[in-house]
Amino acid sequence: MSGRRILEEEFEKNKELKKEDFQNLKDWYACQDHLPPISDELLVSLYHSCFYKLEPTKRTIENYFSMRTHGRELFSERDPCTVNVRNGKVVMLCSFLSKRTPENHRVLLMKIMNTDPAMYVFSEVTKAFNMHYDLELYLNGTAPGDEMVIDMDGISLGHLARLNLVAAKKILEYMQEGMPVRLKRLHYINVVPFMDKIMALIRPFMNKEFMEKLVFHTEGIESLDKFVPLKIMPKNYGGSEKSNEELAEEQLKFIMQYKDWFQEEEKLRVDESKRPIKSKSFGMDGSFKKIEFD
Repeated sequence: MSGRRILEEEFEKNKELKKEDFQNLKDWYACQDHLPPISDELLVSLYHSCFYKLEPTKRTIENYFSMRTHGRELFSERDPCTVNVRNGKVVMLCSFLSKRTPENHRVLLMKIMNTDPAMYVFSEVTKAFNMHYDLELYLNGTAPGDEMVIDMDGISLGHLARLNLVAAKKILEYMQEGMPVRLKRLHYINVVPFMDKIMALIRPFMNKEFMEKLVFHTEGIESLDKFVPLKIMPKNYGGSEKSNEELAEEQLKFIMQYKDWFQEEEKLRVDESKRPIKSKSFGMDGSFKKIEFD
């Protein structure tokens, strides 16, 4: 879909989405003075991610905006001309494939392109990940499911040494509690020998449901085909999609067009002075705490 989608198209492609129920959600949101203005399209994405269940959607909305407000290292200063860019090239490829799975699942491919650990800043590549997802939702709306493919080729112990655990905790909490997508699986290919060390560090930040979404393709890329057909993957993996190098170049040119959009998005944050409850979103240690509301 080119350009910003129209709300009616969301109703057309998602038959479970009922206008009366959506209006009830809008009415509730209108009473939340601490929350920023929201487009119908973003509200639909949040509602869709919770399978159109009202109470879970309310919690996800609160999490979505609170995490963005307080997780500044991940959601602020999002200049596409500088974030995840070194010497005019992206550090991490973060590209949605042009074709989807047979189940119509959207596929995001991530891979380190500049393998020099000195060029790697975890909070920055994580910020880039969020930027690309925000833009995808803005332009193309909801999907029945999302598959993420993380190619670990090129990742070394030098990258692990630069892992920011506070930022890792926040992004994992966001992916579990606030991200407005129906995440199906995270596929790891070209798995590194020290994957156990990585998991030992980040496993405490994952709940059981999220852990079950992780798929490690340790015997080769062929097992990925069961979930993401290899024919829709880039040429680097034997598919028909453009090469990783071509996608990375296009990725940078494309996202730079939306610099103003990201500046405007950054204004959509919580006004804590108007929040009707005492609880805080992020504690002093950076951890997210559950929010209660009427």
